[in-house]
Amino acid sequence: MRRIIGLIILLVMSAVYANHLVLAELVINELYPAPSTGETEWVELFNNENSVIDITNYSLSDLSNNKIKIATTSANPYEYIITTSTNVLNNTGDTIFLKNALTEVIDIATYSGTFTTEKTWTRCPDGFGSWFALNTTSKQSSNETACAVLTPTPTPTLLPTTTPTPTTIPTPTNQHSASSVPNATPTQVISSTPTSLSPTPTPVPTIIINNIYLSEIMASPNAGENEWVELYNDNDYSVTLENWAIDDQVGAGATPFHFSLTISAHEYNSINLAKTMFNNDGDQVNLYNSNDTLQDSFEYQKSGKNISLGRMSWENDDYCEQTPSKNLPNNNCITDTTTLTSITHIPTPIPTIKTVKNSTNITSSIKPQTSYISPSIISNGRLPIHITHPVNYNSNVLGLTSTYSMPKKYPLIINYLNFISFSYSFLTIGGILAKIKRWS
Repeated sequence: MRRIIGLIILLVMSAVYANHLVLAELVINELYPAPSTGETEWVELFNNENSVIDITNYSLSDLSNNKIKIATTSANPYEYIITTSTNVLNNTGDTIFLKNALTEVIDIATYSGTFTTEKTWTRCPDGFGSWFALNTTSKQSSNETACAVLTPTPTPTLLPTTTPTPTTIPTPTNQHSASSVPNATPTQVISSTPTSLSPTPTPVPTIIINNIYLSEIMASPNAGENEWVELYNDNDYSVTLENWAIDDQVGAGATPFHFSLTISAHEYNSINLAKTMFNNDGDQVNLYNSNDTLQDSFEYQKSGKNISLGRMSWENDDYCEQTPSKNLPNNNCITDTTTLTSITHIPTPIPTIKTVKNSTNITSSIKPQTSYISPSIISNGRLPIHITHPVNYNSNVLGLTSTYSMPKKYPLIINYLNFISFSYSFLTIGGILAKIKRWS
């Protein structure tokens, strides 16, 4: 019995320890693609959890499957790890994949543009923020200082506050004279100094950020890529969203994904989700501010592979399937061309056969023209353009007719011959009947 209890305790401890390790997450935190002469390019990894991760069989590679060696076998809690390489990171753009021991892609970093020795591709803030090209490196340390240049000075919306006016509470002064109060001292005066209330401290202004909208989401990315959510800042100034959150169905589904993000005035920026959140067969997308107040939300019924769901206009909350336009203005809606294809036939006229006397005629059918509306070609989300194509048919021989007219010559002779033929037939029938009667 003791052995069974001990085994159960061991299994429980193993499960707890295993779950504790799962919470740890290693991510790509900074890239330095274009080093100075004599230096090496590098990739910075960051363990953003309070657990040790065994990274013995972890790997880094680019789009061409060039490997970047990870010399370290473990990542301590909140540790920054540097991996170096030579001529792997392209200076004009590349994609770096981080894979775990099961060769599963657990993080992706994609950069573009021309990089020089001054520029790095940096995550702001560390571990879960968006990517920016900065002119300050923070090799094997927090990106906080480098990311500080992104902090804007927004125009705050101040909550109305009132400063109370001190109220004086007077204390009456009583004077009693010896003449009015028996046995009193000659003059007895009771007075007090007016007392004022201390003013309430003025609260610190609260910055309220509004006009931040869900612009586009990728719920079903290609294999090895992250889901992402794009936001739009409809303000005349840049904003920094601190500790905002993306969530799916309220009270169900995945755990809310918290993020911090900077968006320039009237611009787009996106959040890469580290874990799968949205369902491909329909889900909700909710945006919450730092006070857990819902800022924007929409619901979709399906999501195609590598097809984004984007807002159709800023005048309403309608969304549709689009070609992805991450961090850029949304594309037009994708329309299923098969639903707009129609074919219209003009009935073929029935041919008429004409006969002309005293001649042999061949009458051909009328050549009909049949038109059809070609399958619609959808361009830029516009309605289909109908094009009519004439189709000509070869003539078909429908029939051969002949009509001959006989000249009416010698009418008396013809009538006489007809009478003789009729009489002979009558006499023959009479003779046959007479013979029958004799034999009977």
